[in-house]
Amino acid sequence: MARDPSSDRVDEAALEQRERAEGAFEIHIDVAPADDAAFHRLRTALRLSRADIPWLKERVPGVVRRGARVDLLPVLGRIREVGHQASLRRRGSEPGP
Repeated sequence: MARDPSSDRVDEAALEQRERAEGAFEIHIDVAPADDAAFHRLRTALRLSRADIPWLKERVPGVVRRGARVDLLPVLGRIREVGHQASLRRRGSEPGP
């Protein structure tokens, strides 16, 4: 029997919704920015306001976002584009070697 491709899209959408609700994945910034200019670039990549800089300074190195993998991949790309090391991992998992 042929597989219905529309059921794959439904399953994928359900998985994304579950990941969003659970915060299944997280972005971890590996190294704290060295100076204020680097924090500004990171803040911009995360699309945070200037008022969020103290919050950001408390969080890094560490987790800065949680959600569905599909939603976090563009954010991870922006972080890397501005020169910061970051990783995407399943929530609660330890970083790899």
